[in-house]
Amino acid sequence: MTTRFLTPLTISISVLTAATATDAAFSKSKRGFMLIPQPYTVKSPVFDGASVGEEQQTAERAHVEVIQVKDTPWVRIRFGRHNLGEESYLILTSLDDGDRQRLDSWSMPIWQNTSAVFNGTEVEVALFVAPHDRGVFFTVEEVLVADPEDFASGIDPVSLPNNTASLCDDDDDRVPSSDSRVGRLFFGGCTGWLVHNGAVLTAGHCGEPDGNITGVLEFNVPASSPNGVTRHAMASDQYPVTGVVSSESNGEGADYTVFAVGPNSNTGLRPHIAQGFFHMTALMPSEGTTLRVTGYGLDWLPLGTDGPGAACCDYDSDDSCNYLCNSASGTQQTATGSCDDCLVDYAIEHTVDTAPANSGSPIIWESIGLAIGIHTQGGCDSFWSDYDNAGTWLMYPPLASAMNGFLGSNVWWVDGANPNPIQFGHVLFPFNRVSAAVVSATDGATVAIVAGDYPAALGNTFVAGADGRAMTLTAHVGFVRIGN
Repeated sequence: MTTRFLTPLTISISVLTAATATDAAFSKSKRGFMLIPQPYTVKSPVFDGASVGEEQQTAERAHVEVIQVKDTPWVRIRFGRHNLGEESYLILTSLDDGDRQRLDSWSMPIWQNTSAVFNGTEVEVALFVAPHDRGVFFTVEEVLVADPEDFASGIDPVSLPNNTASLCDDDDDRVPSSDSRVGRLFFGGCTGWLVHNGAVLTAGHCGEPDGNITGVLEFNVPASSPNGVTRHAMASDQYPVTGVVSSESNGEGADYTVFAVGPNSNTGLRPHIAQGFFHMTALMPSEGTTLRVTGYGLDWLPLGTDGPGAACCDYDSDDSCNYLCNSASGTQQTATGSCDDCLVDYAIEHTVDTAPANSGSPIIWESIGLAIGIHTQGGCDSFWSDYDNAGTWLMYPPLASAMNGFLGSNVWWVDGANPNPIQFGHVLFPFNRVSAAVVSATDGATVAIVAGDYPAALGNTFVAGADGRAMTLTAHVGFVRIGN
């Protein structure tokens, strides 16, 4: 039996209030760039497609507008009232790099009437009208662009502590990486990553002051400019944040956000299908075990160049810039270190090099490749954090509960990659055989099966419903093959 889940994931969303993180001056690894809304009014004419019997067979380009904004490295468009009918659509094209995005009546509401983030200052918006669609039009209400102060002088100095507090041996051991499962949050200036239940995880303080996460999660981002201004991923690698499930920002061991993203408008795929995902485990390694942290931290070694738009990676007390960001800043990098003290309450303490904007990165048990926590605090050179960086263990009860309930209630999880001998269907204690979940699940349950092969030779044979219990089997993050 082969099962594939193709429809967009639908979950119940609520935004929770997150408390302010303690030790914020020492612990936040967060970039402060903001996009500022500016009014920008466009209203296209209203178009009708070809009438029955006319020659038009496909949607035709009916109208073009060019959105032009000055003094910004990126543009995002927010649309107002529109009617794209059943088959009409918009094609947005960056005139900087030629990147394109398609928006139609299906994808526009998922993207909350906004576009992807485009590089450059000009975006062409072309309306294609399909045969038989009537009253087709679009309007633009505003553009989201870089804060002029941020663009001119880099990041808000209040939001960045001494960056060296996250480098554990005074040297930056991070190297470029390309793990497609780890994305950059824009806006919020943090790292987010995909997990095996279909959710996305990041740090709780990334959504301050109210715990909310907005914007896009983007993957495969290109190098920044030589002066540290970030450039955005192609539109086909951007996904809209659709809501926060649970969030908390109460310092080490109690700092997390579980949120959801929608499908890409060009490919129709959710990121877990297109980019992959991490398997998670509740197991905890012993002290000294090698850990890995991968994320989109700032980088100032070697120093970046100066000039208009130069991004600053560190300020001193008089607000002058000590370190200019470079082309690696805000791009994906990875490093390894040790699990030092390992677990203090629900905080994982480690010596992996990180930097501001690494907040939210996965903490990975290197030898088995499974995620065990969310990196949240930097403090290797700080007395206040006991000379370690730190993150939140996945077994922190509110976090574990939020992840287990991501698909709703009465869900029994199956993951063939689970090495934990303790298995009872929880998202962090999943069965590794489908047959075990089918035997254990209660009436009306959903058996959520993580992508992979579940061969008969490993015991994945069963007869569902033989005893009158009804259940639904889902493959929510990719292909599942059961039996032979």
